[in-house]
Order: sequence, then structure tokens, then C-alpha cells
Amino acid sequence: MNATAYYGTLDVIARETLGLKAHFTTWDGHPVAGLPIQFTTTGERFPMCEATTDFGGWAECKNGPVPPPVSLANLLVNGYDAVWLGNRRFAPVSAHNNIGLG
Repeated sequence: MNATAYYGTLDVIARETLGLKAHFTTWDGHPVAGLPIQFTTTGERFPMCEATTDFGGWAECKNGPVPPPVSLANLLVNGYDAVWLGNRRFAPVSAHNNIGLG
């Protein structure tokens, strides 16, 4: 399976992420629906939100509060990961991208 994460933003004053989005497809490019995707901090690996892929293979956390233990500096420096933990049909996969000030 292939995974691609897209650039997200961080509202520091509201302490929330905006537009964390990832796309999951089979090796031959077909979208995979119904996968629970975890959006985590890179490095700390702390969960921020979870979204299920739609029929187009997209999972998105549009707006989500950043949990208190998560370092905003870590998010800005290291970004985030969209993680599929795997099952009997699909192996685990993850994708990484950055988060900027929004």
C-alpha cells in the first residue's frame, strides 16, 4: 500500500492543527476506504487525532486541538505522521509531512 501525507498548519494561539491530510492507495493506485488512520507527532509519536479513509482513500483531521503533552516546537520542527497500523490484508504503512504556522 502507498501513503502520502500533505502539508498541515498550526494555529499557535488556538493550539490546534489544521488540515492534516493523507491519501492511501493500493500498490496499483486504487484508493482504500475504511482504514482508521492515526495522526501522530513525529519523534514523540503522541496521537493527535484519528480519521477513517473515505471512498477516495483520503483521511483528514480538519481542525484538532493539540493535546497538552505535545510540544508545539516539536510539531513545527519535526512535523507529523499519518499511520496505518496494518491488518491481515494490508501491511502497516506511514507517511510524513511538515506543519507550518497558519
